[in-house]
Amino acid sequence: MFAKGILVLLCASLLALATAGSNNRDEPRHSYRTGHEYSYDYNGQIASSMSNGEQYSASRFRALVKLYFVSDKTVTVQLEHPQMGQWNEYLDTPQELHKFDKFERVQIKGEHLEKLNLPFQIRFTNGKISDLKFASEDVTFSENVKRAIINTLQVQLENASESSEVAIVKDDQEVEVYGFRLNETTIEGDCESLYNVRKINLGSSESSVDAYNVTKSIDFSQCQYRPEFRYNYFRFAEPKEVSRGSVDEKTTQKMIHSNSALDISSVYDFVLNGDRRQFIVKQGKVLSRYTYEMLDGQRVRMDTYAIAQSTLKNVERKESSSDSMPSTKSAETLVYSDGLDVLRERFIAEGDDTYLKQNPYMKMNNAVSVVSTIMKRLLESSTKNTVEGMDEQSTRYLTQLVSILRLCSKNDIENIHQKLFENEEYDGIQK
Repeated sequence: MFAKGILVLLCASLLALATAGSNNRDEPRHSYRTGHEYSYDYNGQIASSMSNGEQYSASRFRALVKLYFVSDKTVTVQLEHPQMGQWNEYLDTPQELHKFDKFERVQIKGEHLEKLNLPFQIRFTNGKISDLKFASEDVTFSENVKRAIINTLQVQLENASESSEVAIVKDDQEVEVYGFRLNETTIEGDCESLYNVRKINLGSSESSVDAYNVTKSIDFSQCQYRPEFRYNYFRFAEPKEVSRGSVDEKTTQKMIHSNSALDISSVYDFVLNGDRRQFIVKQGKVLSRYTYEMLDGQRVRMDTYAIAQSTLKNVERKESSSDSMPSTKSAETLVYSDGLDVLRERFIAEGDDTYLKQNPYMKMNNAVSVVSTIMKRLLESSTKNTVEGMDEQSTRYLTQLVSILRLCSKNDIENIHQKLFENEEYDGIQK
């Protein structure tokens, strides 16, 4: 009788442990659950400078990002309290995320806030993000901001093709380490990703939930598609021994990558809780560096550092609202949309002012005044006598003038010509 009682107690204890372990994995802080809202603090920063690095032009963005799991794979995402800042001075560590208070606050226009606050939906399958559905009223710049944010949460712990996975090993600290490759669609294109995974908390008596530190790097030499805008197949002169008609797409891609003016590297770091199939991203961070060689790559180049980070802030159960998601467009991918870039090039080449109407960053409301001011400074600077000859400011003013004129519509150009060169009361050439 006593032995039977001990057996019953032992079975009950084992059942309790199994139930506790199961409940622990079902905990919404260890895996994404339907009917729960996950709030992330998002921080982004882009800093660009010439090769001397004395001064950086930097932009900072932050927002609260909420993910509501309508089902185990359908997620509604919405931004709250987006804020922007700018910086135009020396930045000692552009590859690090600086505090938002360091930047000069930039007021986001109401019409742009309205677009940024529009919700969108994604399909989230074992860490893979696809089928982005933006609101019908959303626009390209807002959609790309949302792509950059959600891109920090895409991570996978296994490849469906087991043949590409590296054998699991344990280091001196009994931590499992393994790696694999897979083709993955990120904001930077459809390329091959290289994963290195460290599984920790193995055999812990306190928790049956594992933790993972994941590093992911993008192999840009193995891309099926990249959102790059090019005027031609090659930046430099084509090899004489290769005729255009005999170059297939695969060969073209190899030539582009072997002689590219743009050098890119992107490394992702993630902290996860859960298991290989069901996990939650506690933190996701990506650091990308873009180096563009100018005419003389040995002395002049432009470096850009892009940092994006999402950190889990809160998890709560929430009821779904039937009117929370407006009508949407057709499903799109996570790849950056170059729609605005194409419109800009068409505007510069053909004068199509559709770009000016959709560009959220600059609208020329006072083109005549701006051009007049720059021309005055250019004239004054070019007539100065210096030891080196022409004042170095002249080149900068001329560059500014060209940039401003490229942003002017046909009507702006006509107004500039009329008021600065044809108006008798205003002698634009002399003034």
